[in-house]
Amino acid sequence: MFATAHKMLRTIYARLRDDRPYHDPHSDHERLFVARSAPRWLRMLEQHRFVPAMAAARPSAP
Repeated sequence: MFATAHKMLRTIYARLRDDRPYHDPHSDHERLFVARSAPRWLRMLEQHRFVPAMAAARPSAP
């Protein structure tokens, strides 16, 4: 319990000292967000006919 509290205090102190948001070096949140959201974005593009439905599913021929 004390180890967890100590780590939290160190993290909070570092954020306040450096005046910048915390960045977890072990997680790529942007990649996770894109992976989670990309299927929805593609469906919306197809729905509004910006991209033909079949063109999004297969690569173009060389």
